[in-house]
Order: sequence, then structure tokens, then C-alpha cells
Amino acid sequence: MSLLAAALFTLSAHAGALIEVVDPAGAPIPTATVRFEEEGWEAHRVHPETAILPIETLYPAEEEPIPLAAGDALSLRASAPGYRVTEERWTLGKGRAGRRAHVVTLRPLDLNGLFEEIEGPAGEALGKAKGALAAGALAEVPEWTAEAMRRDRESLARAQVAWQAKGLEAIAEAQRWRGESEASVRDWSEARLEKVEVARARTAEAAISWAETARAVGASAEEAVQLCLATARTPARCGEALRPDPAEGP
Repeated sequence: MSLLAAALFTLSAHAGALIEVVDPAGAPIPTATVRFEEEGWEAHRVHPETAILPIETLYPAEEEPIPLAAGDALSLRASAPGYRVTEERWTLGKGRAGRRAHVVTLRPLDLNGLFEEIEGPAGEALGKAKGALAAGALAEVPEWTAEAMRRDRESLARAQVAWQAKGLEAIAEAQRWRGESEASVRDWSEARLEKVEVARARTAEAAISWAETARAVGASAEEAVQLCLATARTPARCGEALRPDPAEGP
């Protein structure tokens, strides 16, 4: 019996649902997590092979469990390292429809080519940070971004230097988080999952710092906010002030 069939069999005699998280090509994303507002946005890891989450009951903190039934409407948020957050309102179906997996599709968060080249000594240091990021030398990124800030003496470029520096640091943390998450697909040990949690928290803090800097210098905060929403425990952690204005461009 396949893993999906086994999950369906388990749910056949109970209320509940299946949630499957995939990329735009339909491939499963085994590093994804699913959260429900009704449960206080507690994270649920999907299955490391199928990217499916069977869910029968929600367990809000300090409240009675909530058994799920057909017709229940839930607010869910799905995320994964390297992907944009998807939030939606979803109603559990009835009969066969209720036993089919509800598919949530995540779009990649493309951070390549986000930063334009900056001339001068500060720009040269940022170029070194970008090179370290591309080579996977993540520990070198904050060293070069700090050097860029030290070298920056041009007031016209200072805003862009600060925004790029914070962005590169956040992306480096995001890559470390993604690496730990992918490793945890093969190793669900307590030690490994603790590393994932530490990397996630560091990424969230870096994303918040990036977003705050973007707001301060008048640069786009869209990517920073997306990264924050993907990593922070609750959307409120990112703050309403950090959400992109709908009128803003990319």
C-alpha cells in the first residue's frame, strides 16, 4: 500500500483531511510546513517523502482540541525554504472530495539578481559578499557586508549599501536554514531538528532586520517580508508595518 493510500485509509473512518504541498511543476516539497490560524500558527511538518500532512484534530494552546469535520473552514499558511508563503482560506469537503488531498502550491522565492551592482569600495565589498554567497561560503557573507558598511562614505549610495548588506546577510541565513531543513528530511533526530529550529530563528531575525532597513531607506521590502513570513512563528512577528504597501511596485 502506498503512503498516500495508507493515509487515506487511516482517514476513511474519521473526520479530517490531507494537505499536500507541491511546487509549480507538481513535485512534492518535503521541507514544507503547514500552520493553522485556529491553532495559533503552530508548525506541522509534512511527510518527508510525500509532502502530505494528514490532519484530523487541531490543538490550540490552553484550549480544548478541535476535531475537524466536513464544512469546517480553516485559515492555513504553507511555507518552505526557498519558496514564497501561501496563505488561503480552505473549507473541508464532504464524501470523496473530503478524502482527496487538498493541494497547496508554493512559488519559488527568486532572490537571484535582486541587487544591482554598486560602484566604489563599498560596492566591491558587496561583490565579495555575493561571491561568497554563490560559493556557499556563508560564514564569509557577514564579514564582507560589514566591510561594505565600513567602506561606505558616499551618501548617495549609502541607502542601497545598507539595504543590500542586510539582504545578503538574510539570504545567507536562509540558505543555511534550507540546508538544515533538507538534511532533516533524511534525519529526523532531535539534534538535527534543533539545528533546523536555530537556523529558522536566525533567518527570521535577519529578515526582520532587512525589512526594517528597507523601510528606513525607502527600498522595496517585499522579499524581506516574504522571507520573514516564511520563518517567523506567527505573521504578527513580522509586524504590520513591515508588510508591503499594495500600492508599491516590486
